[in-house]
Order: sequence, then C-alpha cells, then structure tokens
Amino acid sequence: MSTAPPGWSRRLTSRRLAPLVALLPLLLGGLLIGLLGTAERTVGPADELPAGSGVAEAAELADRLPDEAGSTAIVLWTAQEGQLGEEALGSLRELVSDLPGAGPQAAPVPSEDGTAALLPLELDAPTASDTSAAVEDLREQLAETAPDGVTAQVTGPAAIQADLAKVFEGADLTLLATTAAVVTILLVLTYRSPVLWLVPLVVVGVADRLAVVVATHVLELAGTAWNESTTGILSVLVFGAGTDYALLLISRYRDELKGEESR
Repeated sequence: MSTAPPGWSRRLTSRRLAPLVALLPLLLGGLLIGLLGTAERTVGPADELPAGSGVAEAAELADRLPDEAGSTAIVLWTAQEGQLGEEALGSLRELVSDLPGAGPQAAPVPSEDGTAALLPLELDAPTASDTSAAVEDLREQLAETAPDGVTAQVTGPAAIQADLAKVFEGADLTLLATTAAVVTILLVLTYRSPVLWLVPLVVVGVADRLAVVVATHVLELAGTAWNESTTGILSVLVFGAGTDYALLLISRYRDELKGEESR
C-alpha cells in the first residue's frame, strides 16, 4: 500500500502552505460557479405530470395549439354600486386600446344585468415568468386607469398561473436562509468560537452553489425537468451533509489533540 512521502505531506500541512491548500478548492469552486452558472430551464407542459399518462398527452397536445391558453387573461370590470353607466362604459372603451394584447376591434363586453364587463386579452408571454410579469403590469395599469366607482380585476389562465407562481415566490430563498440559520446555530454551539464557525459555513455555501450549478447542467444534458423545489431540496441536503462532516472533522481533530497530550 503506497503512502505519500512524509516530507511532501509535512510541507502541505505546514502553517505556511496549509491555508493555501485549503483555499484552493474554494477558489476552483467559485471559478466554476462564475463560468458555468445555473443551467437555463425550458418549462414544458407535462414536466410535473406522469410520463405517458393521458393528462400528460393532453397537455402536450394543447401546447401545440396556435393560441396558447396559458397566455389568456380576462379583465373584469365591476361596478362598486349598481350598474356600469354609459359614461363608465365609454371610459372603458377608451382605455382598452392601451391594454397589452388588445386588438383594434377589442371592446369590453357588458353583462346582461349591466353590473360588470369583461375583456379577453392574449398576452405576449412565452414563459411562466413572463406571464407573471405581464399580469402584474396589467393589474397595475388597470388599477391606475379604472374609472371612479369601477373595480378592475384580472382573471383567466394567465392570472391563475401568475398567482400560483407568486405563492411559491421566494420559497427556495426562505428555505435556504432557514437552513443556513439552523446550521449557524449548531456550529456556534459546537465550536464555541465567534469566528471559527464561519469557515465551515463558507465552505458549505460554496459547495451548495457548486452542487446546484453541476446538478442543473447534468439534468439539462439528461433531458430531465427540474424546478425551484429541486434545487431547494438539494441545498438542504448539501447543508446537512456539510455540517455533519464539519462536526466529524472537528471531533476527530480534538481526539488527535487529546491523544498527543496523553503521549
């Protein structure tokens, strides 16, 4: 069984070279993170549906239609009291031309009882993030231009998709921040040092970002879909494994120190 030469091993672990040897993997990891970056993900209609199922086939067929249902937004104007008068309807007809996705002949369609009017719009939003941004901008525009006594709301498939995306907005960041906070508390209690806990936390943080970058590129090459929950769960696993190894290393280091003192 071959072993490293004692002289070479001692030089690498000397006080002068040991910090450089420890920083080298961090520098390489940071370089890979900066050069590669997270892989781009194209959202498919059947990404989260069982492969080969009828609902997956229906979603894929629907995605091939010329008009994508996911980009359809329905604007609904309702009277706060009573019915929408001719003055209010006239104001709505004037502002329709400024709305995104409204054709030259677009006009609000009043309800039979005259208390509301609706208008379907086709938003130019090829991705889920574009849809969320377009719906948010549309809602802000309607809130600013709605006539007095009229409430404007946005519904339809595009609005539902945007609202679902907003529910999970920041979920991965919240999960990562909570995990890092728990790990920090454990490291401070274990190391009992105001500075030493930063070392494993920085190492685990770099390892987490590198794992996400590598994983997304591997999934892209393998043709496997992923989302924010995938990378969020991966971060929890990396932080958990990294913390375990940090605690293991410090425990073994203390055991070695006690062994040397006893000798």
